[in-house]
Amino acid sequence: DSNSSTALNIGTMRPFSTPRPWHPFIHGTFYLIVICGIPGNALVIGAYIKMPSLRQSPTILLIVNQCSADLLTCIVNLLMPYAWFNFTPEGAAFIGEHKTLCLLFLAASTICVVSSAFNVFIISLERYICIIMPYRYYSWVSVESVKRWLLILWTIVIVTHAPPPMGWNKFQSGRGCRPSTVYAKDFVTSMFLVPNLF
Repeated sequence: DSNSSTALNIGTMRPFSTPRPWHPFIHGTFYLIVICGIPGNALVIGAYIKMPSLRQSPTILLIVNQCSADLLTCIVNLLMPYAWFNFTPEGAAFIGEHKTLCLLFLAASTICVVSSAFNVFIISLERYICIIMPYRYYSWVSVESVKRWLLILWTIVIVTHAPPPMGWNKFQSGRGCRPSTVYAKDFVTSMFLVPNLF
């Protein structure tokens, strides 16, 4: 009936459409971090490109890869304003009505988050081998082997996040644009659980 339908709409829209007193603080902090993150990460990448000696170290390559993922995260969140979409009624209403934009926004955001989680895992693994097994480190870890692992990592992250934009989603206009409302439950669970377990 109309009452239950209205209650359902209010229940699903409340987190997206109700302004909170602390939302401006979130906006300011979020964009400060994003704006500061762009030059910081770009400087690391620029130094790596400019100085050939840095390109001989597998560890530095991993750090540069992490900076690249962080730079991508900053750019995506600046071009697709995450805070505006999630913490203003206007932004939530706008993206909640545009399926293609919503799916692209979620895919780009989640790819950035998951790639960072996997990057931290690979850096930790490389440091573990270096410290615990120093005599095997130089035979196991090289710039070429790290490049192969990074290629595998990025391929896995991008391929595993392709299904929702390709059709495996439950987007409904007006329900908001968050993984919990757009992605299938099994996909959301695996998307966050697997990288964090690693």
